[in-house]
Amino acid sequence: MKTKTLKWLSLIVIAVLSAGFASCEDESSSDSDSDNPSGLVATLKANKWVSRDVSDWNDTSYGGYFETSTRIYYFMDDNVGYVYEQYKDYDSSLGTNRTTYFGKFSYTVSGNTVTIRSADTGNTATYQYSGGYLVWSDSYYEPTKMTSSDYSFVNEKAENLEYEQNIYKYVEVTDEFDEENVIVNITIETELSEKYPKETFKYGVEWGFGYFEDISYFDFDGTSFLIKVPVLDLTVDGSACMRTYTALQEKVANGEKLTSDEKTLMDACIEIINKELKKFQARVFVEANGIKYYVEDDIYAGTIDFDPKYEPDEDSSSSTTIQGHEYVDLGLSVKWATCNVGASKPEGYGDYYAWGETATKSNYDWDTYKWCRGSEDSMTKYCTSNSYGKVDNKSVIEQSDDVAYVKWGNKWRMPTEGEMDELTTKCSWKWTKQSGVKGYLVTGPNGKTIFLPASGFYENNELCDRGEGAIYWTSSLHDACDGAYYLDMTWSVHDLNSGWLRSSGCLVRPVTE
Repeated sequence: MKTKTLKWLSLIVIAVLSAGFASCEDESSSDSDSDNPSGLVATLKANKWVSRDVSDWNDTSYGGYFETSTRIYYFMDDNVGYVYEQYKDYDSSLGTNRTTYFGKFSYTVSGNTVTIRSADTGNTATYQYSGGYLVWSDSYYEPTKMTSSDYSFVNEKAENLEYEQNIYKYVEVTDEFDEENVIVNITIETELSEKYPKETFKYGVEWGFGYFEDISYFDFDGTSFLIKVPVLDLTVDGSACMRTYTALQEKVANGEKLTSDEKTLMDACIEIINKELKKFQARVFVEANGIKYYVEDDIYAGTIDFDPKYEPDEDSSSSTTIQGHEYVDLGLSVKWATCNVGASKPEGYGDYYAWGETATKSNYDWDTYKWCRGSEDSMTKYCTSNSYGKVDNKSVIEQSDDVAYVKWGNKWRMPTEGEMDELTTKCSWKWTKQSGVKGYLVTGPNGKTIFLPASGFYENNELCDRGEGAIYWTSSLHDACDGAYYLDMTWSVHDLNSGWLRSSGCLVRPVTE
């Protein structure tokens, strides 16, 4: 979902000032007041003109609210004036929300008629001066004598007008709803620091469900950055329903058929999730000198196009055992084990091994690596270039160094580079949770599945990225002999890559013929 950036000030002028700047046939402005009573022009300039309204917005999607607005016209010299707007939304759930707007207009006077033209929209409105009021339809503007503070206020706003307009001119916001991960990605492109190098700008997002209840600021130094808003994490009901839906779908993927009660529960969860998503809204602001400028205020989520399953595909998770370990035929050139070496179930993390080693250890670095003399350029086995050590031209792990073969038996081995590539390119991958463990559900061409947990990897004695990603070894050496081909796996990536350092402690998912 991409939304066109709409400046909030234009929306306010169009939507809220419709009572004062109603669209009508355009009138040509005239600088001449020769046919106007001089007393009316003087009266306009001597006062500020105030109108207050209360509107009942009975929006049942989140309870409805009242909106109070104050419109003030300041008629200034040189045929130029400004409008100041206030709003206040309130009910028991919304709390308070105030927005101000200051805009430019021009005006002409003819007899007792005052015509005002918005500089932002070009819309015009015609008022009659009657009984000491400016009257338009059922709107009345009462005069209050201008004070020195009023003049200071208008002059200050006038001076800042170009600065405010540049806030919107030099900031661009785009957003996209990531349906799979239920995240709204907000990208902000800005040139403000280049335009105003001495100024300090803060960037932030306000969001909520029907109203803006949460706010976050973001440190930023550059011209472009991305904000990720996890939508369902913001509601208890939405998050709970998504967990329930995922758990039921994993149950189906594991070969179980849902009961009628579980089907009803899952359908109810889908309805609640999409209802929550439809209520989500967010807006982006730039804060400068303590003032918030809303550069995008129509950011929404969307709905998820669910494709629920109530019973497993035929033989979708059927497996067979070889030498005490289960495998699944995904419809590829080899069959894949259902769990990692060192694990007893698909969600088990398993053990971590340096490439070509068959034992675990507490520290994974070059000093402890079996096939070198303490550094990446002193390889003693599996080397095809003398830049990395002693050349033996071995580029595939031998059986004695294959942890799958050694630990599981002679029917098992580590996957090759080509077999891992086949898994990434010929199967569909879905980032999910299985029994509370994050990872990928991998579905083969024939509809059968395996689960790869996000077990992380070891660098030195530190376990990295557990629950967020994983590194799975292949048996294939890379041209740079200090590395090997591997599966790189995070919530957004599942690719075959090359060159991960052999000394690192990574996972092994065995294959069989």
